[in-house]
Amino acid sequence: MERERERERERERVLSYFQQHDIKSIILQGDKLLIEYNNNSQTETKPINTSELNLVQSYCQKQGLTSLSLSDLQKTNTEIKLTNWTPWLIGAGIALVIIIGTITYFALKKKEPKKDYGDWK
Repeated sequence: MERERERERERERVLSYFQQHDIKSIILQGDKLLIEYNNNSQTETKPINTSELNLVQSYCQKQGLTSLSLSDLQKTNTEIKLTNWTPWLIGAGIALVIIIGTITYFALKKKEPKKDYGDWK
């Protein structure tokens, strides 16, 4: 769980870098990055000589990627926040049925009359 949080924080830092520098995509080329910008599809090759570019390279390597785009980072953000609630809802529904069934059973159960044995000792 902690590893996922760290990966998410790293992804958010890379996403922030992309947004701050108006980057459309980055392609890893050895010890350099080919950067394509959103404006006019301008591209440039930069050596990995800053902490931000090192972060991008590290993130791509950890994810097993040779390229990374802004849309991929944004899509991942949306997918991570979605949680599959179906198993929880099914489990809660089953538990609710069992609880209501048990309460109903005991509420409607006919009480057996007490047997009177008279004065028999």
